[in-house]
Amino acid sequence: MKYAVAALLSTSAAIQLRGGPDVYGPNGDNYSNESANYDLSRIGISVTEAGKGPQCTKGDWATVHWKGTLTDGRIVTDSHSEGWGYPKHFAVGNAEVFKCWDLALPQLHMGDHATVTCPSYYAWGGAYTMSPLGGEPIPLHSDVTFELEVQECARHPEEPRVGYNAQPHTTTMQPGRWFYLHSHTGAHEALNQVLTTRTEGGKQVLAVEHKVVDEPEQMWMWDISDGSLHNQAHPEMFVDWSNGSHGLFLAPKGGASQGGFDYSANDQFFAGNHNPLTINHEDYTVQTSGNFGENDQFWHIEYCYNIVQPYVSEDGLDH
Repeated sequence: MKYAVAALLSTSAAIQLRGGPDVYGPNGDNYSNESANYDLSRIGISVTEAGKGPQCTKGDWATVHWKGTLTDGRIVTDSHSEGWGYPKHFAVGNAEVFKCWDLALPQLHMGDHATVTCPSYYAWGGAYTMSPLGGEPIPLHSDVTFELEVQECARHPEEPRVGYNAQPHTTTMQPGRWFYLHSHTGAHEALNQVLTTRTEGGKQVLAVEHKVVDEPEQMWMWDISDGSLHNQAHPEMFVDWSNGSHGLFLAPKGGASQGGFDYSANDQFFAGNHNPLTINHEDYTVQTSGNFGENDQFWHIEYCYNIVQPYVSEDGLDH
């Protein structure tokens, strides 16, 4: 009988040990994973500086600064160094950022500084992506470690102003509004891809990459007077289609091949040479092609909810 009791106690202790801190996945500094969510078990979280605000919640807005580093130590993205140095604003759990972020944010609090290790399939995956900081492309299927600064979260979304920024599916473009141009082919891939600009060969070329909310290089505005298209991050430059079959790029205003852009009723986006915009699937740059809807390439417009004042140049004139 004594041996049976001893065996029972030993078994009980073993069961209790299996219920220890790491049973659901990796723990980190100042963080214990207590969720049975399988996806969450595949990322790592360490809180390097604890905040004092509320816990972040799915569906609510968050504002986050970040820095992303590959396993070889190369920094490939840094919000303080990109564009205007703004943080990202997004709805947690709404697939507006990397899935890794959507998994990590509900475990964090406002004010937290955290290190989040993400496997490739919760970041860029197999998508061809140039580093926003320049240099070589991000290798396919790269794991990445993000350092996140949660400036704000658990903010309930506010309703947009009535009658403002209705999201069209089939429409003519509306002048004076910033918009994202979504790739329909991208909608069938792991990442939500939109038109953007990136530095390549000394030029700002047009390409598609995953959507990041409030990223100036992904925001576009159409001028009704001449059909020109310009980018929020580079307001004095306009899309040029002079070499469209080899890729579109940004150039200073004044070129003969910078107007005539339009959006058709069947979700085609045309340059001034009357050819639709298509994607080169080798490097994800954007070009024009005479093949209508090549590779099932279609687009749709999403107007940006943030309100941006018109750009004013040194001559004091709105552009």
